[in-house]
Amino acid sequence: MVLTYKKKIDVVTDNAIVLKVCGKLAEHVAVPYSRVTDAYGGYSGAPSASLPAAAAVAKPTTTTNTTANKTRVLATNATNTTTTPTDYKINIFVQPDPFAKKADNDATVKSITGTTALAAIDTITKATYGAMTATAATTSEAAVKWTKKPAATGGAKQITITATTDVGGYVYCAVAKSASRRRMLNTTNATTSNTTAAATTTTATAEVTDL
Repeated sequence: MVLTYKKKIDVVTDNAIVLKVCGKLAEHVAVPYSRVTDAYGGYSGAPSASLPAAAAVAKPTTTTNTTANKTRVLATNATNTTTTPTDYKINIFVQPDPFAKKADNDATVKSITGTTALAAIDTITKATYGAMTATAATTSEAAVKWTKKPAATGGAKQITITATTDVGGYVYCAVAKSASRRRMLNTTNATTSNTTAAATTTTATAEVTDL
């Protein structure tokens, strides 16, 4: 989803506002906050760890005078000019349900660009950044490979799973004590790996935890 504003808004310097928009959109479509993210994977209440410290500054454009002068040699004149953008775009990603057998992407596109969804976003940004326009489209999946395969480290009431892929993307992971609810980390070429942690039961009631 792309939100376009006429007043300056930036995903880095105004990230708190962008994440509020993500949260409002998640509430509108009734999905967990973590499934509506900014361009860096951050979501309402959880800024991305990969968010840059500062916004990228556009480099000034350079115009060089190359007109030949036959009477004498002059140093070329370079004029630096900075072009002010006419609009500012914010990219938002709505992730499909990782547990669903099939995602209805068309329905999601219609929902997040509908009148009520845009009105909900306006409650966050319109007063400061003015009216916006919104477009949305389904993004295609791209091939991804592990450069470092997943490895898990146990800890107090947690499991830390680390891995590296050749391109940026999203990884869904869920861990449960019940084997029927076990999820696997999958690469796009159908190569899979999974880790089942043994549960130690100290009471008569087993606690099921999904991450």
